[in-house]
Amino acid sequence: LGRAFQIQDDLLDLTADSAAWGKTIGGDLMEGKKTYLLLRALERSEGEEHAWFRRALAGLPADKVPEARARMDALGVLADAAAEVQRYTQLGSEGLDVIPESPAGAALRELALGLAQRVT
Repeated sequence: LGRAFQIQDDLLDLTADSAAWGKTIGGDLMEGKKTYLLLRALERSEGEEHAWFRRALAGLPADKVPEARARMDALGVLADAAAEVQRYTQLGSEGLDVIPESPAGAALRELALGLAQRVT
C-alpha cells in the first residue's frame, strides 16, 4: 500500500487540479525529484527524448511541466503509473486479509485503501 500511495502521490503531483491539490502542479519535476514517473520515462525513452528527461533530473522550469506531462503521457507513463497504483493497492488489500474482522481492522483497511486511492 505504501508503494501505491507513493506512485499515486507522484501521479497527482503532475495531473491533479491545482486548486484541489493545494500544491504546485509539477513541483516534484521542478525540484528534480526522482519520482516513479520520471524514472519510468527514462526507462521508456530513447534518443533526444531520453536526453530531455535526463536533463529533467536537474529540475525543470515551471513552463516545461506541461511538456513533461505530454511527453510522459505519449510514452504511456501516466497510464502505467495508474495501473501500478491499482496493482499495488490490490496486493496491499490482500495483505490486510490477515487482520481479524473488528471495528479497528475495518478502520485500518478503510484508511490504508483510502490513502492509496486518493484523488487529492
